[in-house]
Amino acid sequence: NLVVNSYYVAPTSELIPGVPTLRRKTLTMRAGAPFIEDQEVAPGVENIQLQLGIDVDQDNTVDRYVNPGNAIYDPSAVGYVPGARVLTARIWLVVRGVTTEFGLQDARNYAPGNVDLGQMNDSFRRLQVSKTILLRNARI
Repeated sequence: NLVVNSYYVAPTSELIPGVPTLRRKTLTMRAGAPFIEDQEVAPGVENIQLQLGIDVDQDNTVDRYVNPGNAIYDPSAVGYVPGARVLTARIWLVVRGVTTEFGLQDARNYAPGNVDLGQMNDSFRRLQVSKTILLRNARI
C-alpha cells in the first residue's frame, strides 16, 4: 500500500484559533478509491521549508543543499548534473508561541533554509529549528 503525505502551514489552527499550524494531507485508498485526509499536526508552526542534500561526485557525502525542483537532478534542465543523487532531506521549522509576551523584543532575522522571513518583532516568542534526515536506500 502506498501512502503519500504532503505538509503545509495553515494560517489558523482548529485547536487554537488564531495560531498558525502545520497540517498534513494524506492520500490513501479507502474502499478501492483514492481518498485525501487533511489533519492538523502541530499548532504553532509558522513556517516550514525543505532542502535536499545532493551528492554530485558519487562519494556518498552531501556536497550541497538545494531546494526541491532544482535543476541539478532534472535531466531535462540546463543545470543537470549526471549522477547527482539525493541523500538527505533537511527540514526547517519556525515555531511561534501561542500568546504574546509583554516586553519581548526579538530582533532576530529568521531565514529557514534560504528563505528570508526577516525580523518579526511582534512580541511572540519564536524558535527556528532544523533536522537533517538520511534517506533510506540513498547510499550504494
